[in-house]
Amino acid sequence: MLKRKIIAIALTAALVSSFALPVVAADTSSASVPAQEEVQQLPDSYLYYGVVKEIRTDENGNITQILMDSERYGELVALISEETVWVDSGHQRASDPSSLKIGEGIYIFHSPIQTMSLPPQSPTFAVVRDIPMDAGCAQYHEIEEVTERSDGKIQITTSNGGLYLFADEETNVVSYDSEEKVDLDSLQSGSFAMFWYGAVAMSYPGQAYPSTIMILPEEHRKDILTGEEATSMLDELSQEGTELTTEAVKTEFQPDEEVTLEGFITALWERAGSPTVRNYYGLIRFSDAGKISTDARKAMRWAGKNGLIADIEGDKLNSTKAITKTLAEDILSRYQELNG
Repeated sequence: MLKRKIIAIALTAALVSSFALPVVAADTSSASVPAQEEVQQLPDSYLYYGVVKEIRTDENGNITQILMDSERYGELVALISEETVWVDSGHQRASDPSSLKIGEGIYIFHSPIQTMSLPPQSPTFAVVRDIPMDAGCAQYHEIEEVTERSDGKIQITTSNGGLYLFADEETNVVSYDSEEKVDLDSLQSGSFAMFWYGAVAMSYPGQAYPSTIMILPEEHRKDILTGEEATSMLDELSQEGTELTTEAVKTEFQPDEEVTLEGFITALWERAGSPTVRNYYGLIRFSDAGKISTDARKAMRWAGKNGLIADIEGDKLNSTKAITKTLAEDILSRYQELNG
């Protein structure tokens, strides 16, 4: 059976498999840097501030997209998932998304990966609201490393090593899930948190002293499959003797890309030789089957006919949304059984 490997890369929610990466200015006089190394230097999120123009919901009334506009950043479609956290910055607690209004100004922290559409779309990790005029916005960071210093302070490394945040017994540490105070031992490498801090020292790494830290749910962004993990899983399956090929493979993933269901299925289908499936209509049991991208339809029909997506429950495929590692492993296990 497929070895279940979890690679510690944190970029997770729900896009088509073709993305535009942010453009970074380069010094052409220096030696070129490998593309993979450049991608690894992407921040864990981008900050966007704008006004809510439209709120889109599903049949149950849950917010799925927020169309936003900003004089500085332009328009953006913020893609909202169950993992998106909603933060009341003024009261330093969770916020109720159902109270969001058209015309409200909010901050969002979203993925560095976004579609090439106009306006662009990007998975949203955190929505920050109710920001006092005389205070800064709560900041969203991945906790990359936690170190206990000789002076008793806790050093929290974030921003690809570019920012140190210092905490001690006077730092207010709370949980997103409850209003109860928690201790500094709750700060763990690889997790995510909101930080309230003011000025940042003009040094490198930068330094700041947050007054409050909000620990986000443990499952936040944990189970979304990344491009590096998807490639590793498919390569490993090939090495285990399963009939897969890398010839004529068009679907490639950026290491930090959040992989969609149809993107993962298409990559597997291509490695299986792009077999043709005719006269299969089983996917019509899903109400959103018509939303499958044109380039992925043959692969999705193949996966459906061969039972590779039999573990998907409910009446929706959500093929253009991010796939979890758990579902990807189940798909590959079923493929192994099919070709065992």
